[in-house]
Amino acid sequence: MLVPGGSLSLGHDDLLVTFANAPSVAALAQMPVMGPQGPIALGALARILHSTVPVRQRELLDGEPAIALTIFKQQGASTLPVTQALAEAVKAVPLPSGVSVLRIYNQGHLVGAVSADLRRNLVIGGVLAIAGLLAVLGVSSGAWLLAISIPASLLLGIAGLYATGQSLNLLTFGAIIVALGLVADDAIIVLESIFHRWEAGDDTWPGIWRGVSEIMAPDIIGTLTTMLVFVPLLFTGGLAGLFCVPFALGMIFSLGASLLVSLTLIPLGLGLLPRHTVRPPRAANALLIRLMGWNRRLFRLALAYPKRAVLGCVVLLLLSLG
Repeated sequence: MLVPGGSLSLGHDDLLVTFANAPSVAALAQMPVMGPQGPIALGALARILHSTVPVRQRELLDGEPAIALTIFKQQGASTLPVTQALAEAVKAVPLPSGVSVLRIYNQGHLVGAVSADLRRNLVIGGVLAIAGLLAVLGVSSGAWLLAISIPASLLLGIAGLYATGQSLNLLTFGAIIVALGLVADDAIIVLESIFHRWEAGDDTWPGIWRGVSEIMAPDIIGTLTTMLVFVPLLFTGGLAGLFCVPFALGMIFSLGASLLVSLTLIPLGLGLLPRHTVRPPRAANALLIRLMGWNRRLFRLALAYPKRAVLGCVVLLLLSLG
């Protein structure tokens, strides 16, 4: 077993000295050192003292001597549980009189504050999205099914994250917030398609079946196209992969869950409701007709002045880049 025996300074280099055992000062003084004329006792070449380790770096806290301890978590560990467990472990350690532990920096505080902001933004965004659907489509139009589809899709996306070993962290939270505005698109398309078949005179379940059948292929293709954009991020390696992979998984699982919910929950919910309680969204139709009129006038204006229209598009593009 090697024991430390001090250090030897040679210029700018410090060499550590180790022994197979722990010799005394007298034994070290008698240790032979080979010289040009034969062995020489080490005590004749140097003064050997038993002293403390020389101070090469000192930590001060408010001008008082202190001990600095930096703790790093393992890769993949969640910051908040680690900091909480560390705080409990420090409290359980008995300290001598006059010794205390002062926490200078805690990454868990920053992570907790950002996580709280993300959760609040997620709730606010969800409430605004649901309120917008109910305001435009109306409660009697089945928009409350769309409102249910938003949290259902997000919960399924979170379940997919946990199934792949991910957790709710800053990156996955950010992905869920970004996907919040996209998860209702599939359900809206299916809802409008079913309403179209009912307005054409189909019965409840035949109309639902034909409405879903007509929109299923473009709905799946459109969602898969968006999901495939994030697939290359899954193969990102190194430090960048630690950021890209969780975000990509959050987006993929949320969008895939929204597709699943739109093709199952929305048709089933509309089929189980009495027909007289579900009516086409009149407010949405009126708004759509008005928007179509504005779009038609804008299109005619662009056809009448094509050069000015192209110039205006270029100017808007340059402004967006600046």
